[in-house]
Amino acid sequence: MAVIAQAEDGQQAIALFREYQPDVTLMDLRMPQMAGVEAITAICAEFPSARIVVLTTYDGDEDIYRGLQAASC
Repeated sequence: MAVIAQAEDGQQAIALFREYQPDVTLMDLRMPQMAGVEAITAICAEFPSARIVVLTTYDGDEDIYRGLQAASC
């Protein structure tokens, strides 16, 4: 396994996904400027076969549910 890119925020995550189109993406739900759920939604809209693993420190069911729902491209 090799790390090919690392984003500071959701907008950069989308840009880096477009550039590298990784086999698997590890996405945090807590990010500045654009949260992970919004970034995942944008990536999945453009790349329906994207494979995304969600990482979060949220402990609320609703936040986790939204992340999982967004990541099921």
